[in-house]
Amino acid sequence: MFMLVDYIVFLILVALSAILFWAFAIKVAVPSEQLVPLTAALRASASHFLPGISDSAHTQLPWWAEFGPALTSWVLFVVYIGPVGAALPVRQEDFLKRLVPLHKAFRMVGQLWHVYRRFMKEQEKRFQ
Repeated sequence: MFMLVDYIVFLILVALSAILFWAFAIKVAVPSEQLVPLTAALRASASHFLPGISDSAHTQLPWWAEFGPALTSWVLFVVYIGPVGAALPVRQEDFLKRLVPLHKAFRMVGQLWHVYRRFMKEQEKRFQ
């Protein structure tokens, strides 16, 4: 479960950073006369990453501002995230292998704590 949450958070972080990168690239590349606000640049960039978001840019963007985010989205979600997702079961198995000794050590600490408490109670009764 932990590995799945880690995978989902990583996927969202990578997507958000790619969207933000292309939004900044669009904002910087558009001439100052057209002045594209950051929210419009974010919407134009996100429209290529997320389905259902329409691009409502009132200015004409360069050709690479349309092609770049779409290509980045394809590379991230098909070429990169796909194999990472396929490796998820292997990572989960490795995580569980590392977790078993830690779980045993944690249980031993709990057992030793109970032995210590029992010993201290016996000593307290003995000295009263």
